[in-house]
Amino acid sequence: VVFLSKVATVKLSTTTDGVKVSWSKVTGAENYVIYRRLENGTWVTVATVSGSKTSYKDKKAESGKTYLYTVRALTDGWRSAYQNYKIYFIAAPQITKFDSQIGKGITIKWADVHGAEKYYIYRKNGSSDWKKIGTTTNLLFLDKNVKFGTTYVYTLRAVSKDGVLSTY
Repeated sequence: VVFLSKVATVKLSTTTDGVKVSWSKVTGAENYVIYRRLENGTWVTVATVSGSKTSYKDKKAESGKTYLYTVRALTDGWRSAYQNYKIYFIAAPQITKFDSQIGKGITIKWADVHGAEKYYIYRKNGSSDWKKIGTTTNLLFLDKNVKFGTTYVYTLRAVSKDGVLSTY
C-alpha cells in the first residue's frame, strides 16, 4: 500500500478568465486530480495534472456561482485524503466600448457579468496608481473629470451582493 499525505495547502483565487487552484507539493505524487462541484452538486473531475505541477486554472467556471474544489495526490492508483475548499467566482468585466466627447468626458461601456450587483470603475494615467473613480449598477459610466490631451487607462471590477470582487 502506498501512503500519500493529504494535499495540505490549497488556495483558490479568481482570475480574469476562471478560478486558479494552487496547492502544496506532496512527496511521491505522480499526478494530482482536481475535482469541483457546485455547492449542492455532484463532484466532477476537472483535470489530472503532472506531479511536478502545483497549480491549475479552471477556465470553465461560470461567473456568479459558488464552487467547492478539492485536490488529491495520486500514485500507483492510490489517492490521498482530501479537504474541500470553497470559492464564489465572479468574472472580471470586459470593456466593450469607449466614447470620447469633447467637453462631456469619456463614456465606458462593458458587458454584464453574471452575479454582479454593481461595478467599481478605476482609472490611472501615466505611472500613477489605480484610483477608484466611481461605482454604478449600470453597464456604462461617464468620466467627466478628464483633461484634454491626457491619456487615461481604465479597468473595472464586478462586485457581488456579498461584496466579492472580481479581479481587475
